[in-house]
Amino acid sequence: MKRGIAAIAAGLTVAALVPFSCPVLAAIDDADSCGAETARQEKLAAIPDHLLHAISLVESGRSDATHRARYAWPWTVSSEGQGRFLPDKRTAIALVRRLQAAGISNIDVGCMQVNLQAHPKAFRDLEQAFDPAANVAYAASFLLHLHETSGNWPTAAAYYHSQTPLLAAAYESKVVEQWNSTRQHSDDRLLVADAVPDAPPQPMHPKAYAGAPLTAAAWFAIGRSALTAHNYATAEPALIHAVALDSRNSLYLDALGAAAAGHGNAERALAAYGMAITMDKNDGFAWYNSAVIHYNAGRSDSAIEAFRRAGIAYAAKGDMESAAHVLADLKAISEGDKS
Repeated sequence: MKRGIAAIAAGLTVAALVPFSCPVLAAIDDADSCGAETARQEKLAAIPDHLLHAISLVESGRSDATHRARYAWPWTVSSEGQGRFLPDKRTAIALVRRLQAAGISNIDVGCMQVNLQAHPKAFRDLEQAFDPAANVAYAASFLLHLHETSGNWPTAAAYYHSQTPLLAAAYESKVVEQWNSTRQHSDDRLLVADAVPDAPPQPMHPKAYAGAPLTAAAWFAIGRSALTAHNYATAEPALIHAVALDSRNSLYLDALGAAAAGHGNAERALAAYGMAITMDKNDGFAWYNSAVIHYNAGRSDSAIEAFRRAGIAYAAKGDMESAAHVLADLKAISEGDKS
């Protein structure tokens, strides 16, 4: 074939200079929003299944006695030892502004109860702080950071709350209990058995966020540099961090797909490309490199369809040279099948 995974790094260097836009995603129910985002981040960041979700339930979990369901609530605010479940985003933001106007800065917000005092630069504003995707992505990045320093997932979960031994141990026990419970039930990140009455969430310890992680853009710069040098072992984890912080950036997803493919992790690469395509159906880069993976795995039908979609995508964006390369590859596959 004319192009392949070996050509990805150069393509990304050019793509990084091209503006992109992200579509508005369909709205989902408030009670589902945190669970949907923890599921997404667990997959993207290779966090153990249901662990991030378990933390969210400990942080902002509330119960629906009628349906015997327990779920994390996106409009949760905690300060001065008191947690509140607000009815909507607007009301939650208004409460935080009142608290701040009163001189209170130690405030936890959203699905993952991110502390605004410890992380003043985590979000550009309160609108973003209460966005479930941004809130959970930041928490995922922080959990990854803690895992890198501790080397152990339960310890990382404990440190998410506090690194004070007694506080950490108590929190770890809560998370592990919730984690074990959620893993016994459905994968929708919502239902757990025997719903219990609501309990106000406990504010994070002020020391919980010591050592803030890099921004998404910084992680992407590290990953892209490593990708250009074909250092896939370094590029992949860096780009996982970038995507964990900004999972709606299709360029980050394309880069993660390239790094994962180069590192031999084809399934992660396809997952990243698939998410990029969900955001932009004319992402020729994602379609093309998905086709390469399918072709190398011997899945000719899937490869041909992906190549076809890549050609359409490139043509739709006016990149006729790339579209021509895709046609040449399709021809080569077709001739190979006939030989």
